Amino acid sequence: MSKDKRNKSVTAYMLSFGLFTIIFGPLGDRYGKTKIINIGAFDAGIFPVTLALV
Repeated sequence: MSKDKRNKSVTAYMLSFGLFTIIFGPLGDRYGKTKIINIGAFDAGIFPVTLALV
């Protein structure tokens, strides 16, 4: 893997981590962290299957 691709993947990870922290942090405080984690785990399992069928 080239250095440019590694840098882009690290940048994409950090941007998404920061964005989702800003979005889901307050939701976790409001509705409970367990509920938000379960929703995220469910979505992480369903989305790849859904995209594989498209």
